[in-house]
Amino acid sequence: MAFISQNRFGSTHSGLAKIAAPFMRLASRVQADWRQRQTERMLESLPAEIRKDIGWPSGDGNHEAKHIH
Repeated sequence: MAFISQNRFGSTHSGLAKIAAPFMRLASRVQADWRQRQTERMLESLPAEIRKDIGWPSGDGNHEAKHIH
């Protein structure tokens, strides 16, 4: 939500909104990343049987590695 108002000289605060927009996007991205990590931690804390039932990948690290020779 952008806040734009006029002061007594007729100029707007849209310049401030343009400056603040990248910071608001960054804050939104940080919040989304934090929520993603919290969700992953919660899922990893579930018992292995439940994680398997919901299709969550195992965290044992036994995935087949691709080696380039």
